[in-house]
Amino acid sequence: MLAAKLISIALFTIVTVLTVYAWSDRLGGTNAAIKEAFENPDILSDASINKLIQANEPEPTDQDAIAAHQTLLRYIRNDFNKGIKFVMDFGTRFYGDNLVLREDLDVRRLMDNYSNPLQVV
Repeated sequence: MLAAKLISIALFTIVTVLTVYAWSDRLGGTNAAIKEAFENPDILSDASINKLIQANEPEPTDQDAIAAHQTLLRYIRNDFNKGIKFVMDFGTRFYGDNLVLREDLDVRRLMDNYSNPLQVV
């Protein structure tokens, strides 16, 4: 009788432990916090962060573009050697590597002859 009690206690303990393990796996698999943390590992990738930032940024207006254009020209006028790097970068991005800088460029007249590029025909 003592052996039967010991065996039944051991079997009860084993069944209880296995049940707890099964339920913990089951509940762990449906826990919302675990799903949010591990289900989609690239939720914080650079691309998704950039999409979130772009979604919250306002669209640039014509006035923003005109102000940026004037600022760039003033920057070039004040320090030609550094400012021309921006111009050459734009040229390379749009036209490729065979962009040649004009030899007759007069940096003193950049802002004197300024006209809004959106209104030039």
